[in-house]
Formats: sequence, C-alpha cells, structure tokens
Amino acid sequence: MSHLELGKKGEQIARELYTEQGYVILDTNYRFEKNEIDLIAFNLQEIVFVEVKTRSSEVWIFPEVSVDKEKQKRIKIAAQSYLYERKLENCPCRFDVVSIVVSTEGSYQVKQFIDAFR
Repeated sequence: MSHLELGKKGEQIARELYTEQGYVILDTNYRFEKNEIDLIAFNLQEIVFVEVKTRSSEVWIFPEVSVDKEKQKRIKIAAQSYLYERKLENCPCRFDVVSIVVSTEGSYQVKQFIDAFR
C-alpha cells in the first residue's frame, strides 16, 4: 500500500469511528494555505478537529508522536480559519488525534486521543 493509500485508509477508518460514536462529519481534508485538517466533526456540543496519523506496522514509531508542537500550531491556524469562514468563532471546539497502525494483512489498531492538545 502506498503512503497516499495508507493515509486515505486511515482517514476512512477515523470517519467511521466518529460516525459510529454519533458525530456528524462536517468536512474532510479542509485546507487553509499550507495547513490541513483531516476531519472535522460535530456532536451537538462542540466541533472536533481531528488529525489522523496512519502508519504501517513496519514503522517502529507510534503515529501520534508526529503531532508535535509545530503540527499542532498549523492545525490550530487552519481551525481558526474554518471557524471564521463559517462564522462559528464562538462555538466550543477541541482537537483530537487518531493514531492508526495498519498491518500487512490489513488489520489495524486505533487509538483515539480526545482533547489531545489545546
């Protein structure tokens, strides 16, 4: 599976996870300048900006580790733009990270970090 295919698979898994948890998916792959948010969901209480990190099982680093301070900053900038464009600046929101490790057989492990950073 290519890097791009792996990322798309991870985003699909994350969408299904949030949908099963009762969230409405508002947007996917939202871009502002060079910044991107993989998934934007809503649960009638808050908007959730989700960063999805997917790795193959051959990689020895946990996917969530790559959401460092710089990546968080870029996600926040995109989130501010999203809220401004849709006139939702006063809506409560949070930032989640979904970490997915896909094995060569196609099975996967998912970790959901709710309110992962502020």
